[in-house]
Amino acid sequence: MRTSDFDYHLPAELIAQTPLEPRDASRLLVLDRATGRMEHSHFANLLDYLRSGDVLVLNESRVIPARLRGRRADTGGKVEILLLRREGPGVWEALAKPGRRLRPGVLIELEAPGSGISTAPIAKVKSPLAPLSQRGVGGISPPTGQLHTSPELPFPEDGEPRWRLKEAATTPTFWLVLVSLFAVSTASSGVGLHLVPHLTQQGLSPRAAVGAISVLSLSGAAGALTLGFLAERFPVRVLMGLAYLLVAASTTVLTLADTVAEIHLFAVLHGIASSGVNALAPILWANYYGRWSLGSIHGISRAFQVTGFAVGPLLSGLVYDATGSYQNAFVYLALVALASSLLVFLARRPAKK
Repeated sequence: MRTSDFDYHLPAELIAQTPLEPRDASRLLVLDRATGRMEHSHFANLLDYLRSGDVLVLNESRVIPARLRGRRADTGGKVEILLLRREGPGVWEALAKPGRRLRPGVLIELEAPGSGISTAPIAKVKSPLAPLSQRGVGGISPPTGQLHTSPELPFPEDGEPRWRLKEAATTPTFWLVLVSLFAVSTASSGVGLHLVPHLTQQGLSPRAAVGAISVLSLSGAAGALTLGFLAERFPVRVLMGLAYLLVAASTTVLTLADTVAEIHLFAVLHGIASSGVNALAPILWANYYGRWSLGSIHGISRAFQVTGFAVGPLLSGLVYDATGSYQNAFVYLALVALASSLLVFLARRPAKK
């Protein structure tokens, strides 16, 4: 017996990617054990086939993204690995093809999305089908083995969410976060790009106005580092909401500021908040939806943010042209940032059906 005996072609278009709605509309194959007759039905009709005393067995197993492709580090030969079960931290039992040539100590190079090439050594080879060969089936190459995996590889770990983009887009949380990022980006950029003309209009010298921009940028670097560190210790959604509130608070400080010290206070708060949002957003997406579709989800997220960056300065400019002052524009933007914080606080972790 060979593991290749179990290979067969399954067209990708026939593999279900999402559950059918409604769920009980899924097809049900019914086998009459007495006659051998098969009947096609639907799960909604399941109770029609059950009688008093029957035993209903539920399969609660879940599919994990366990197929890996790589190359032998010594020969460059292609290797395909199917993870079976996790035997310990960084150790997996796996089917391998070609299994006959994989011996203990062989290094497999596996490509991890976003983290380059990592190596995984074969720790042990075993043959659970050996009893069959003793019955005269024939020689069997060792089909399974232990694989030590590198910590940075994206192997399936218990508890990590795994969402595809289409699935994520059906959840209210997805849109709450997207709209909140658009709104807070609008508020942040609407202030930042009009900051120098506003400050000079308030009586500050051009040197002092440009100095405030420098303080804002340096604070942004510190904010990204700090909030990235805090994201490992506190709920990311809460940190995001606080960063949004900080955008609203700093914008309010700007509308009231009339001294250089107050302007610098605004710059520190606004820099921390704006850069913090950019640092936290991809972490929130990964925490909520996992890494399967993180690239596409974060790409859409950045598109919403960049659109907000374009809209914010335009709104501020329109209000300035209508009133001759930035004060009203900044008040409106502070309210937008406040509303965005409410949206992200409402964006709870989605539950996969």
